[in-house]
Amino acid sequence: DSPQKTLIIINILGLPFLFSLIAIINYFGNQNILNQFFAFIYGLSVYSSFIYAYFHLFNMSETARRIKIIVFLAENNEADLVDLEKFYPPEDMIRTRLRRLSKMGAIEECQPGMYFLKGKFLWLVACLFASFRKIIKL
Repeated sequence: DSPQKTLIIINILGLPFLFSLIAIINYFGNQNILNQFFAFIYGLSVYSSFIYAYFHLFNMSETARRIKIIVFLAENNEADLVDLEKFYPPEDMIRTRLRRLSKMGAIEECQPGMYFLKGKFLWLVACLFASFRKIIKL
């Protein structure tokens, strides 16, 4: 499975622990139902924020071309476009993304070099972002 799927599953598995912890704190706190509700919402918000930040940190460290380029420049002091393309060829970028999309179940290779859309979730997310970009440009 893909590292992204594993991370999402781990985060979902952490939710029962979070709910149990909030329930125990509320039980011993003898708070009214409204305070318990707000404590639950607060705990869920904090947990979600940590997960969101961790996911993006993890994702950035795993996939960001910019990070790889910065590391390359730091190690070599300078580089032109030809050097950077030797270090990280455009074909590798495409192959890496196709491999990740395949592991996530979004696409499937029907024959060598030919792919088709398998899942609809990432397609819907892509459509949402494309629509959002059109709205922003207005």
